[in-house]
Amino acid sequence: MSLVLLLTPLALTLSFLTNLQTFLLCASFLILAFLYSIPKIYLKKRFVAKPTVAALGGAISNLIGGAAVGKIPPSLFYAACLFFMFTFVGSPIFDLIDIEGDREKGAKTFSVVLGPTLTIKLGVAILLSFSITTILIYPLLGLKIVAPVLITSSILFFSWASFSLLKNWQDPKCCAGAYRKIFISFFTAQSAVFLGVL
Repeated sequence: MSLVLLLTPLALTLSFLTNLQTFLLCASFLILAFLYSIPKIYLKKRFVAKPTVAALGGAISNLIGGAAVGKIPPSLFYAACLFFMFTFVGSPIFDLIDIEGDREKGAKTFSVVLGPTLTIKLGVAILLSFSITTILIYPLLGLKIVAPVLITSSILFFSWASFSLLKNWQDPKCCAGAYRKIFISFFTAQSAVFLGVL
């Protein structure tokens, strides 16, 4: 913790020296990180807040690079949205294995509040909707056809891996296998944006 407190002013100083946009994004990222973990606020235990904060942090990290060079093109903004959606949906699914522990701690995660089945189905529905949106708007983002093809394939792979947990979410071995597939789908989707702008 002391190392974090030591490096935080340095990170903010360097980002401020880069430009104002980078500074504001870095400051937002750090504020979210502290709110996520500070015991009195502890957004990590609050319903909707946990996946939202984690997803926002990932989205902001995507944007910081563009801000640092003074340009956030539509494709980069889309990459941030993609990161947000995968993290927002994936985080509650990764929480399934810890549902009993979260209940005991009083953590109001999606899986605790909505239950495993609805958590999985809602997450898959959100990502499939995002996939349809991608197919419709990818030319406006300056992406080549390879991007929506790979992203849609990744989301379908994600959906298949998630649905495999509907009856096996309490099985650690099944969860581990599904989580590996979800990680693969996530990194494939992120890579698809990079390939789409080449």
